[in-house]
Amino acid sequence: MEHGPVVPVITQRLILRDFVDADWPAVHAMRADPAVARSMDFHPETPAQSRAWLTSIIASNQEQPRTAYNLAIVKRADSNVIGWIGIGSSSRHPGEGELGFGYMLHRSAWGHGYATEAARAIVGVGFTVLGGRRISAWCYADNGASARVLAKSGLRLERRYRDTEPKSGQPVDCLEYALCVDEWTA
Repeated sequence: MEHGPVVPVITQRLILRDFVDADWPAVHAMRADPAVARSMDFHPETPAQSRAWLTSIIASNQEQPRTAYNLAIVKRADSNVIGWIGIGSSSRHPGEGELGFGYMLHRSAWGHGYATEAARAIVGVGFTVLGGRRISAWCYADNGASARVLAKSGLRLERRYRDTEPKSGQPVDCLEYALCVDEWTA
């Protein structure tokens, strides 16, 4: 499906834009933080690992046709990169029109409503620009902050399930939140 320009997405306090090489220090600070990595599927990263992640994201964002949007979350007030948010075809629900999104924020940005603001914006892009029929996101059940972000973003809890945590190989409880386009437009 062809669609018009998506980025940048501007909200009241944020700009969601493509990553650039100069974002590396902020990316590494976020991805090296054990508190951030705890709720993600990676261990705290070395500089080389963060550099490789950023390089792969920049390359992915340049593919045509573009199948995913992995964007820097930037504070409008000071232009600081405070996180990542991405949306694209859902690997958990690979049907046509199914989109999944994820996000992470630098610890200094937690508790200020930035994740909710970015999530609401990316859900809007998913439905209005990308033509999504259903958008979903998941979090670990013990990550109450992310569960609240997903609920405040308009998604509803669809299911609780067990999965394998990739870092430990141990079973873990997960929550899946979702929203269909007809619910969003209502």
